[in-house]
Amino acid sequence: MKRIVISLLLLTVISLGGSTIAAGPSTSMNIAPESGSYEAITSQTYTTRDLIEIYNNGEMEAMAITEGWDGDGSAEHPYVITGYRLTATHTQPIRIWNVDLHWEFVDNIIEWGAVCGTYFAGCENGLIANNTFHGRHSGMVVQNCENLIIRNNIVDNNTANGIEIFQGSVNLTIESNKISDSAEAGIYVPFSNDFIIADNEISNSGTSGIAVVGLIDSLITENIVTGSTEHGIYLYSLQDSRVTHNTVEDSGIYGVYMSLGAQNIFSKNWIENSTSFGASLGIQCTNATFWGNVLIDNGVDCQACDNGTDNVFAYTYFDDWTSPDDNSDGYVDLPYVIAGTAANEDPYPRTGIGVDVPCRLATTTTSATTSSTTTTTTTTTTTDLPMVPILELSVAVGAVAAIVLIVILVKRRSA
Repeated sequence: MKRIVISLLLLTVISLGGSTIAAGPSTSMNIAPESGSYEAITSQTYTTRDLIEIYNNGEMEAMAITEGWDGDGSAEHPYVITGYRLTATHTQPIRIWNVDLHWEFVDNIIEWGAVCGTYFAGCENGLIANNTFHGRHSGMVVQNCENLIIRNNIVDNNTANGIEIFQGSVNLTIESNKISDSAEAGIYVPFSNDFIIADNEISNSGTSGIAVVGLIDSLITENIVTGSTEHGIYLYSLQDSRVTHNTVEDSGIYGVYMSLGAQNIFSKNWIENSTSFGASLGIQCTNATFWGNVLIDNGVDCQACDNGTDNVFAYTYFDDWTSPDDNSDGYVDLPYVIAGTAANEDPYPRTGIGVDVPCRLATTTTSATTSSTTTTTTTTTTTDLPMVPILELSVAVGAVAAIVLIVILVKRRSA
């Protein structure tokens, strides 16, 4: 019966989340939507300046004239702040507050100082790209902002977080940054929503590579997180979000740890060489779907833990549980028992990394005959059907129906 429930749940999840379900380390799949066609500017020389402070649209417009910045603040021609080496150590070298014009902060250097490298607050429509943030408190701080893109920056050797997003920010994309040697988290995001955290390389974080608190309706994907002192990815109060296609290696405690959350999907992550569990769900985690992942050489006796409620594990590759497979269907004949108080299991552990991840549509019929001395139970299980062909058939049927509808409409108009 448990296999039926898991199969039906996975059918729902897969139909909503897509049909490409082969597991492996993060390589080239780009789930994040296009967020602009920015081409990096490379300055031959940098203008040294103490700091730049902008507190409203009028100050942005005035400074653009004074400094000779390109652009007019429109979406088509944003102001471009570029080519600076900002040196202030007593405050944040770049402050942009309460600006809803369109702007770009690109190809600048901010390094060395006991205060954070940036403070962007209450602003919108910004691109922060191709900068270096080195040796500050937190390399970059953003608070209560909307519609920002943080892309392609080098953030290293900061004494707190690499990139820190204070609460209240909405619709931010943090992508393709290289973040290393942060004393705390590489990326820290509390109490925000509609985020994309994608394709970042994060190494040697003092706590977690990625740490999020109170994040809603967001996507964490295609990140490579290595050498975190505590957890590769730490999630607290995550809701209605996806954690997919990440590579997490060499974590000091857990590879992926969610202590509280609901209705989240974890799929196609590669988690390797965590000191404790590769994946761990806390007591307040509910309705998580953890499927199609790869867990290698994590922990001591078990690679995953579930202390939550109504969570589903399925189609995981565990390198310590690859046989027996007497019917050669690519799935271990015995379930993988998950540690923790939930008494959970993965009923379909894969025998190899390259084994397809289907959604099994098995049905089980149970009949019982009871006499005064014996009870007999007969169980019949139908043939399991792979999910991908079913989805392909559904798509094909939909396409044919659409073509037929178009033909009918064309004929009616011509008549």
